[in-house]
Amino acid sequence: MWVKNSLQIVSSNGEVEKFAEENKNKTCLDFNFSVPIERIEDSEQYKLELAKQWGCHSNSCQPNIKYYNPNSIIYRFKTNRNAPIIWLVKVSLIYPKITFNLSSSNKNYKGHLSIKNGIINNYKGLKMV
Repeated sequence: MWVKNSLQIVSSNGEVEKFAEENKNKTCLDFNFSVPIERIEDSEQYKLELAKQWGCHSNSCQPNIKYYNPNSIIYRFKTNRNAPIIWLVKVSLIYPKITFNLSSSNKNYKGHLSIKNGIINNYKGLKMV
């Protein structure tokens, strides 16, 4: 089951541009740049490793940039099974000056999470399986 995600990152002093540049694959968001995972041949083991490291069973799929300026960017993308909550916690520690606002939904749930420097400021309705 696919999850629709909208991720807004907000900061100043070039932090947004730094994040966007360091985490893009060709044109858009790639989780593997900030929280790398080695490829495992067994696909089920690989999916389990993705879930452990990122909280979902895929990288960002069909990512695009909905809005961009020097202090804010909004990405839209899909993930398999769950929202990338674990990835978001890890990446918020790597970029402690950025506030990350994630909204996610599928046919079973809708929720959001706001986090900065590993501290969750707002959380509602997201789940991890």
